[in-house]
Amino acid sequence: KLFTVGSYLATETEQIEPKAASIITRENVARIEEQIDKLDSELPRLTRFVLPGGSESASRAHIC
Repeated sequence: KLFTVGSYLATETEQIEPKAASIITRENVARIEEQIDKLDSELPRLTRFVLPGGSESASRAHIC
């Protein structure tokens, strides 16, 4: 569903009607938020930003 969210954000919905598979419902958002909360409770708290790195090619892949 996160890819669906990305496609929805990238679409000018005022000009193009989203297809049924691309529509995000309140239930979808609630389920994603529940999953985020679950993972957040299981993982250590982040104290730094994760920056692209490794090689120039890897860095470009991270931001494109």
